[in-house]
Amino acid sequence: MYLGIIVNNEAVKVDKIFTYKVPESLYGKVKKGRMVTVPFGNGNKKIYGFIVDIFYDIDDNTKLKEIVDIDDSMEFLTEDNIRLIEVMRRKYLCTYLECIKVMIPSGITKGTTFKTKNSIIIGRPLTERYSKEEFINIVSFIGEHNGIYNKTELTGEFKFSLSRVNTLIKNGFLDVKKTIV
Repeated sequence: MYLGIIVNNEAVKVDKIFTYKVPESLYGKVKKGRMVTVPFGNGNKKIYGFIVDIFYDIDDNTKLKEIVDIDDSMEFLTEDNIRLIEVMRRKYLCTYLECIKVMIPSGITKGTTFKTKNSIIIGRPLTERYSKEEFINIVSFIGEHNGIYNKTELTGEFKFSLSRVNTLIKNGFLDVKKTIV
């Protein structure tokens, strides 16, 4: 699988869509509009780019570099955005990156990311061994407020035992999910 990537580089000389190989381990994350990390230039400096095309055949792939990672937290560009980029580029004689900057939050192209927190969510149901009242209270509370609170909030504001919360996470009854704040 191959991707057409617009790299986060302001130089007019690199105002084109670059082709990168996708390692098999990242196939499941590929989707148009997502942000990727790619090696760029002779020094293979890691920079961000945006997926604007996906294809499966290419004439010569001998010198293609592989993408490093795909941010699957969200699609920064929609299909309509990608089509609009082409129209804007032709009509207003601007670069790909200038078009993208109009469509996404300004901090994204500067390398800043969304603020996230590790929220606690329900995992698998409690087993008989863990049917003590303390565990049941924690799991019931999380069930009512699934994904809202992190460990610090649970132990600080709601006075649940950190040890008990960690035990539930360790045994898969609770999970930790990274959420955008």
